[in-house]
Amino acid sequence: MRTPDRMYQFPSLCAFVYAGFILPHALSLYQWNAELPAGALERVLLFAILALGTITYAFHAARGISIGPATVLKYDSGTLLCFAYSAAAIGLFFFWQLHRLGIDTRNQAWTGLPVVYLYFGKFFFYGFAILLLVGLHTRNRLALACAFLCGAFALARILIYFRRSELLEFLVVAAFPVYFHRRWRVPRAAILTAAAILPLLIASGHEYRYTVQSRQGLDIGASTRIDYLDNFFTKAFRHRKTEIENAAMRMAAIAKTGEYTLGLHYWNDFIQSVIPGTLVGPEFKRSLYLPLLHPDALAERAFSYVGKAGATNTGFVDAYWAFGYAGVLVFGLVAAAVGCCYKRAVRGDIAFQFYFVILSVDALHIITHTTSFFLFHAFHVCVLTAPVFWYAMRRRDAGVRCDRDAFLRLPIVRLHR
Repeated sequence: MRTPDRMYQFPSLCAFVYAGFILPHALSLYQWNAELPAGALERVLLFAILALGTITYAFHAARGISIGPATVLKYDSGTLLCFAYSAAAIGLFFFWQLHRLGIDTRNQAWTGLPVVYLYFGKFFFYGFAILLLVGLHTRNRLALACAFLCGAFALARILIYFRRSELLEFLVVAAFPVYFHRRWRVPRAAILTAAAILPLLIASGHEYRYTVQSRQGLDIGASTRIDYLDNFFTKAFRHRKTEIENAAMRMAAIAKTGEYTLGLHYWNDFIQSVIPGTLVGPEFKRSLYLPLLHPDALAERAFSYVGKAGATNTGFVDAYWAFGYAGVLVFGLVAAAVGCCYKRAVRGDIAFQFYFVILSVDALHIITHTTSFFLFHAFHVCVLTAPVFWYAMRRRDAGVRCDRDAFLRLPIVRLHR
């Protein structure tokens, strides 16, 4: 990296995901390239390279776009912290409810009520992010203390359950507010160490959960008996059915059948994500779907291919299914949205700092999961939090004042570049 600040930019985060997720799976699949349809592996790798290039270009191009007023907006910190305390409490409540279900947390393929609880548990990270952002900007000791407790709780969940998404959320929520406020940069040696260790941990995630959460009870120390290096090379060189093979086979099936949707499948994803079937009824919800053949069915019909349970298709399939190679523009749109947030965030706008912190992790899922994951989760986050920031800005403009040096009183957030 030519400048240290680039480590905090979205293309660098994507490059880490490519190094830890795409590269090992691609190396594994290369050994069986002769057994794949002609050009299948080359197609998905070319698409991945084009997507990363589009992400990089769109992110930096978007930083030249002006959004919002030229001045840095100011917010009433009392309003923001009240929301943060409430969001963190709601998230903790649903994590507790998830624990009370008594399900096997070692299995990550959850459905039904656990998924609902896990979704509302994300409120915890919203509260954690705002507590840390406001606490650092105002030096509010109560907010910082609560943020520290939230961080300790998040770290404990990672050590017990080791969910990759929560690990990413914790790292981003903990690091970026410090960078925005203090411009503190992680040393390059630490970045290289993390880049080497994280792929080893992620490759051993399944074994870690089953080792730590044994039938004899919780034993964090048992994680030291895992051979992380062997697990990584097993996935990289001896394990075949991975996310990249799913992507290669399903993109090959789409290219063979010509079943491109021109983006219409996002309507089905929107219905699936936004319309609650328990309220409107499953029959009515199914009637709203467009009759499109999913890439899983296309691959099974064209090549009799059935992917491994629990392995995603990656966002490459999602975007390619819509527009072919032009689907890389979907990645560019997401990167441009994140780039606009980053531009306002580095200027000191706490609302865009929050959106950048929260949406960066979701934006990384366009690589590992689906592009629609970011689109609709961003919709949910904005619907929930935009009225809070608008109200906090109106209270600040109305002249609400608080004592900056008080311990329990909550000061006005004053942001400067």
